[in-house]
Amino acid sequence: MAENNGTSNGKDQEIQTAKEEDDIVKQMSKVSINGPTKKDCMKDIEGLKAKLALASHNKTDSRTAIVYDLEMAAHRNIFLRNHPERPERVLVPMMLLEETRLLARLRTVGSRECTRDEALTVHSQEHWAFLEMLPGMSNRDLYKQGADLDSIYLSNESFRAAKLAAGCLLAITEEVLTDRAINGVAVIRPPGHHCRAEQPMGFCLLGNVPMACKFAINCYGVERILVVDWDVHHGNGTEDMFLDDERVLYTSLHRYDQGNFYPGTGHPTTVGTGSGAGYNLNVGWNE
Repeated sequence: MAENNGTSNGKDQEIQTAKEEDDIVKQMSKVSINGPTKKDCMKDIEGLKAKLALASHNKTDSRTAIVYDLEMAAHRNIFLRNHPERPERVLVPMMLLEETRLLARLRTVGSRECTRDEALTVHSQEHWAFLEMLPGMSNRDLYKQGADLDSIYLSNESFRAAKLAAGCLLAITEEVLTDRAINGVAVIRPPGHHCRAEQPMGFCLLGNVPMACKFAINCYGVERILVVDWDVHHGNGTEDMFLDDERVLYTSLHRYDQGNFYPGTGHPTTVGTGSGAGYNLNVGWNE
């Protein structure tokens, strides 16, 4: 009897797995035809690179620095062209900076990728290992993995773009901490403030700002950091990583709607725990 039940359970599992695969194929067939191709993105990137190269190589004594890398535009939703987190988030700002001649007045800092060790200051090994698999995944697996997460899409280029986003922020942080600049801006994507220590969330693949905070603390001995997160959404990922850390005062201004607005966190009474009590400030607005 035990052997028969095992065989039956095995067949049931095969049927369930096949059904799930069919559902994935049906969902992909509805949306995949609308996604931008890698060729589309690379055409936009190459067209802008030449213009930016001329502006960014102008000699300037500006102590305001900027860092960017157009390769971050290769991260895109291959299943949906009009997704709000799209390549234009880095392409358009850089086009405007070039057209208004502001880029020539800034000192351009070289881009770089973050390292595994830098990422592990705020993320789990499992999180990093998952991202490492993305370049080799099929479109089907990319779709399934993204669908299993909260508000996430994935492509073969997502991992490199995420490393560039975090690495660029570390580069601009170092410029300021070494007094080569008095301030700076990082034009980066994908974003990071929803990303949790153990998994991507809310368009975010790596915790860019948390990594920069840990970089400043571990490499330059910074003892007090203020993070001002001004976004319509609460930065739940950044908050979670520093709730018990008195070295980082996390401040978020966001839409709250009594906890009904994504991601549902950011209550004013969340003020930190342990030694971090009093170092977490949420200003959440309700309609």
